[in-house]
Amino acid sequence: KEYDVDIDYHIHDIGTVGVYSINRLAQKTIENGYKGRVTTSHAWCFADAPSEWLDEAIPLYKDSGMKFVTCFSSTPPTMPVIKLLEAGVNLGCASDNIRDFWVP
Repeated sequence: KEYDVDIDYHIHDIGTVGVYSINRLAQKTIENGYKGRVTTSHAWCFADAPSEWLDEAIPLYKDSGMKFVTCFSSTPPTMPVIKLLEAGVNLGCASDNIRDFWVP
């Protein structure tokens, strides 16, 4: 807040730990008036978290205006891309380092 800059949060935690972390980030995003200014990169946890956790969290993500960016080369094949997009979650695909893939 002090420097008025957007946030790009890279999260590599999987499953419920990752979803919990992203949920807390979304809550803090709203509480601190940062709606639409936070991006979460990777978010691998969506691929193996219980579906009901994601169903409950999607409205929070939409309310916070958070954006999610995943990387094709390291994204688990079970990432619920269609579910997130159909729910209106802002989701993109990119790479933060094309010369050093995590999973070649």
